[in-house]
Amino acid sequence: MIGPLAMMVLACAPHVSWDVQPIARVEVSAVAIAASSRECRAVADALTRHLSARPGLVIDPGAPTRLVVESCEQQIGVTVEVDDSLTQDDHLPGSDLRRTVVEGRGSTRVVVWQSSQEVAVLEGTGRRVEASAWTRDSTPPPRPYPVREAVTELVALDVADQVAPLPETLRRRLYRDPEPGTARDLHNQAVAAERQGELATAMELAREAYAAQPTAEALAYLEALEHHAARIGYAELATE
Repeated sequence: MIGPLAMMVLACAPHVSWDVQPIARVEVSAVAIAASSRECRAVADALTRHLSARPGLVIDPGAPTRLVVESCEQQIGVTVEVDDSLTQDDHLPGSDLRRTVVEGRGSTRVVVWQSSQEVAVLEGTGRRVEASAWTRDSTPPPRPYPVREAVTELVALDVADQVAPLPETLRRRLYRDPEPGTARDLHNQAVAAERQGELATAMELAREAYAAQPTAEALAYLEALEHHAARIGYAELATE
């Protein structure tokens, strides 16, 4: 368990943050959006709403670039979870705690056309989970319809972020005055390289830091860095 003093040290640990601009999968300034089927109309409508709010992008039915929403799928699952970790006083018939969980998953495929030529295919996914409170009484389960609507929005948002991504802020922890060559020093070097856009160097240093001191925090940074590098790329906006 982390004591109060350790918590204060963690809270005071220095951080560095900087803004980055994810690179779009396609270069467009105006797009038309259509659905290939009735099942995809809701995703196409949600995509239109999201993209119309993105700066520098115009929704124009006559634009030469068209986004055609295809292959829309959704799955809604309902499960009842039971917690049978009871105390001695609780061993009564029907006394287990229960809750109902509604999980929705969705995906779509969006084909990008310029004039009559297919130039890209974008995949969008989304997941939403709603759960009732733990109780011994029967309580109304979450309604599937709001979960379905939320999944539609998340799928459309995933595609919108590939077409016209918004700036993001990365925030990383630093260590004060680490000993040269230690895991903490290697971590700080990795963050510095990441800020400079040298992701290959940053990942190498982060791996060395984790190998020198394999903590959960070091692993979390390595995974975050790998996720960053796995994206198409970033153009730096500003540092602070």
